[in-house]
Amino acid sequence: MYSEIHTTGISARCVSAEISETFKRYNELGSVPFETFFDALPADCKTHMAVVVPEPRGGFFYRHYGQAIVAVTGFDMTGKRTTDFDSDVGRFFSQIYEWASAERKPIFTLHRASHALNVHVWERLVLPFTARNGEIVLAAIIIPREFKSEFLQAVLASSPDAIF
Repeated sequence: MYSEIHTTGISARCVSAEISETFKRYNELGSVPFETFFDALPADCKTHMAVVVPEPRGGFFYRHYGQAIVAVTGFDMTGKRTTDFDSDVGRFFSQIYEWASAERKPIFTLHRASHALNVHVWERLVLPFTARNGEIVLAAIIIPREFKSEFLQAVLASSPDAIF
């Protein structure tokens, strides 16, 4: 599985407007409770957001899985766990959530995943928070960066010869 993990230079690496806007607000607001941050976000950012909390026995529980993610992937992870993804991508998600939770710092990733057949590369920004009740909450903004059809179009357009 292809993946890139970045903890620095996040603003320069993200392409999507939703991730850029969310990261900007995160930096502007400072260490506010998750609820304050979530309430301040525009609705279009929330539709691209997954909200996860650590499980006592390991892994993470999805409290929210935005409808824009559901529309692209074809499934809803709300009420499920990262351990329900028994695959390379599930282990990848758990790894980055573990890191963000332990280090309490944002993490930005680019990755491929086989669960959404029409997406070539995903952007993911994971932001750690403390909720008003003291629990750790991670907000992940998840955006398809490049669809496979766009990637194929670019390959075909740049090819000097016909491909059979």
